[in-house]
Amino acid sequence: MIIGPLDRGIRKVRVWQNEMPYTIAPGEILRTSISPTGTPSIDYEISVAVEMSLFASPRLQYGLLGANYKPEKSGDLLISVFVSESLENPFTESIAWKRDRVFWGLLKEYALAVLKIVTSSPVAIGPGTLDFRCAAHAEIGSNQVLFACLAQTLMSTFADGLNGEEIADVAFRQSIKESGVLLA
Repeated sequence: MIIGPLDRGIRKVRVWQNEMPYTIAPGEILRTSISPTGTPSIDYEISVAVEMSLFASPRLQYGLLGANYKPEKSGDLLISVFVSESLENPFTESIAWKRDRVFWGLLKEYALAVLKIVTSSPVAIGPGTLDFRCAAHAEIGSNQVLFACLAQTLMSTFADGLNGEEIADVAFRQSIKESGVLLA
């Protein structure tokens, strides 16, 4: 199911639920595991991707991040972030600023930001596997803070078992400043 693109002033959001617009063929996979502090609020596998375009003066920011979460009854949360630095696959249907070029993949600097947010997020999901296999970045408008914001949105989605419009609402409310503070 695809929701959007939805436009609320300075921010545009599009959400894919239970489908991914693209799957990264990784050049590298960043992996870690953490002891979960929460219990799963869902007992089914879910895939979600969130695309966001944001005007934050003086520039436009863009990112797309998707993940698959498969909860388990016990154990650790196993996290994988797929890295692809290729600029060979353009994403021409993005909601980014039209003068910016967007490519499928996740640069390592953005993948490290995602990993940092997931491992230090105050939002807790339970044990299982969490695979970030879908991403797109803009040549000019992407940055670590925006990908941290997208990671927080996905963590809230999985922690609270959100769907459809609820995911879009979280994406609209998620604070870029808060994401930046968590990266510091």
